[in-house]
Amino acid sequence: MPTDDRDYYRQRAAKSRDLAQASQDISARHAHLILAERYDRLAAGEKVELTIVERG
Repeated sequence: MPTDDRDYYRQRAAKSRDLAQASQDISARHAHLILAERYDRLAAGEKVELTIVERG
C-alpha cells in the first residue's frame, strides 16, 4: 500500500475521533469510533471488512 494511502487513513482516523468527541449523540459517537478503528487498521496495512455499523 502506498504511503499516501496510509497517511490518508491516519488523517481519516483522527477526523473520526474528533467527530466522536464532538458528538452529543452516543450512537453517532460510537459509529465514529468504530470508523476510526477501521481507518487505523487500514493504515497499518490490514485488510478490513467494510460492513455497515449497526445501531446499538
